[in-house]
Amino acid sequence: MSPIVFDPSRLVTWLRRGFSAPRVDLSAGAGAVGTEHRRAFYASFGYAPEQVVGAKQVHGAGVARVAAKDGGRGALGRGDAIPGVDALITDTPGIALVMFFADCLPIMLIDEPHRAIGLAHAGWRGTIADVAGNTVRAMAEAFGTDPADLRVDLGPAIGGCCYEVGPEVAERFRAIDPAAVAEQSPRDHVDLVAANRSLLQRRGVLASAIHGTGLCTACRVDTWFSHRAERGNAGRFGAIIGL
Repeated sequence: MSPIVFDPSRLVTWLRRGFSAPRVDLSAGAGAVGTEHRRAFYASFGYAPEQVVGAKQVHGAGVARVAAKDGGRGALGRGDAIPGVDALITDTPGIALVMFFADCLPIMLIDEPHRAIGLAHAGWRGTIADVAGNTVRAMAEAFGTDPADLRVDLGPAIGGCCYEVGPEVAERFRAIDPAAVAEQSPRDHVDLVAANRSLLQRRGVLASAIHGTGLCTACRVDTWFSHRAERGNAGRFGAIIGL
């Protein structure tokens, strides 16, 4: 297991975050290996499964606040994951948030003044529903977060170079940010990163505080996983952020 950790020089001492390299999904194709990879992934960041909380990820915009009592839910299986949400927030020390991806955009939110964090999963549906903005709002309500104090890290996702969509989806993205849509033939392309940057800034997050990786999952299936590029047969990589 070789997790991909954000540059330590950019971290505060109370925060751990990064991505898994091997697949950590629990599909039939992964089997017991997926469970072992998850355990190793969590351990590489200093967490036991009992400290990790995951969501069911329903491609919506729901947000849940979690605490110590939720530890272990969704860590090693979807059955007990937090239902009906695509974003989790916490300010509980010793708790980590995890989600799993194969083209959708991981969004990590960090409130240093309040030592609070959030993690969101944004595909095209979640982007249109503004899961990013809902997460900022939920942190403000739960922790007193000032959006201007947030740092946001956007993880690897399918890029505008590869993300073809139909006209209805393109039109919804155009309403968020015209720059998030590239008119191409036969179908337009949309940019998840650009759209979510715009949504975060609308909520008061500073443009200078939003950081992306520049990595397209569809272009880099050698390292990541892509539902589109692998025609639905992709594994999943994990994104974790914890206190």
